[in-house]
Amino acid sequence: MRTLIVSSALLVLAGLAVADVSFIERTKEARTAVLKASDSKQPRMNAVYLQGKKVKFAETDEQTGKQVRISIFDGEKMTQKDANPLNQTYSELDAAYLAKRVESVKTRVADFETKLPSIPEDRRPRLARYIYLTKKVLGLLAEAPKVEMTKVGEKQKIGNWDCERFVIKEAKSSRTSSRIPT
Repeated sequence: MRTLIVSSALLVLAGLAVADVSFIERTKEARTAVLKASDSKQPRMNAVYLQGKKVKFAETDEQTGKQVRISIFDGEKMTQKDANPLNQTYSELDAAYLAKRVESVKTRVADFETKLPSIPEDRRPRLARYIYLTKKVLGLLAEAPKVEMTKVGEKQKIGNWDCERFVIKEAKSSRTSSRIPT
């Protein structure tokens, strides 16, 4: 990880701001740090920009309006760039590092699964949720989560795209999406 002055890093990341498709995602989701036994249910807002095989996420704290994280994933080069304006850090992760990280997480989750029955009962649900969410992100679930998609009826033109608002909810979740091009 290299620490640089964020202002110059943000200029580099801003090059992806002109995107083929973009949308805003607002969520109020619980974030759990399993090993620290802490939870956060702070509202989040992500602006997502898709351009070719690149995706940019710009996370903003809804309460303060400040950007808290900017991430760009390049699907061709298999690299990820992260900038954190709050603590002024910037990092670049290459394909080898990302693959090593995925393998490390798979090993850790397998280890947690074997230890789950011996975990104190008050911490067991938190660890089970961490295991589930990690497997979901890595595509390791035996069955995909059930999703409900409901039309809201709102229509709007965003750029060249005619969009219609949908609410997408996962089973046992309150996470929703914003707008989907039609």
